[in-house]
Amino acid sequence: MSFGESGGRGRPRTLDETARLPPRAHQAVPATLGIGAAWNEDEARGLGLFFPRTAERFERLEEALQIMKQMWSDSDAPYEGTHYKLARTLNSPRYSRGSRGCCCPTAGA
Repeated sequence: MSFGESGGRGRPRTLDETARLPPRAHQAVPATLGIGAAWNEDEARGLGLFFPRTAERFERLEEALQIMKQMWSDSDAPYEGTHYKLARTLNSPRYSRGSRGCCCPTAGA
């Protein structure tokens, strides 16, 4: 996974490298979030991860998108879904108001 501009030697910066930069150094560098419902059962099982049936994976993806959307809003209210329960959807530090924020559509939104 890579984020931001070059981390040196022509390679992209990793999330860890970007997070360690001083606050203003990566202020104008956009980040991209990739999220999915998982598909590689062999990999998941090999890593000892829970790999539910397809319908449940998509239910969990939908809830994760709802949580992200709420985290990127002005609300830090609790979230209670079928699979995830959060006492608070805190997002700290928050993105700057000048950024585009969330642009991902979710079912029922």
